[in-house]
Amino acid sequence: MARNTFIRADVLRRSLISDFGRPGTPPGKRRTSMQFSSTNRAPDTGTPGSRSAAADVGDNIQALREDIASLAESVKRLAAEQLGSSVEDVQDKAKEKVSDIEAAIRRNPTQAALIAAGIGFVFGLILSR
Repeated sequence: MARNTFIRADVLRRSLISDFGRPGTPPGKRRTSMQFSSTNRAPDTGTPGSRSAAADVGDNIQALREDIASLAESVKRLAAEQLGSSVEDVQDKAKEKVSDIEAAIRRNPTQAALIAAGIGFVFGLILSR
């Protein structure tokens, strides 16, 4: 396990070096795989119609917040639906068990009365101590 972690860290280090150059390499001589074209960024000229990079980042953060809020709402709704269906399932099973017990009591009323008396006797012994 530790060896695999070391190997992954070494691969990551080599990848970073191949992408950005060795530490201490002057910025002009570094190779980068992430090149930005002029269409990716709005020019920051300071005129009222232009947008700065900070404003773009702010917009991106706001969009992420909205996406996260939407996802959280979806997860909340889905969890509520699943919880509601689980509660309904438990209620249905409980109703089935009660009806099964009622049917067994109707078939054998004497046996049911003796069982109930025995349970009452045991509870009485336990509670009297």
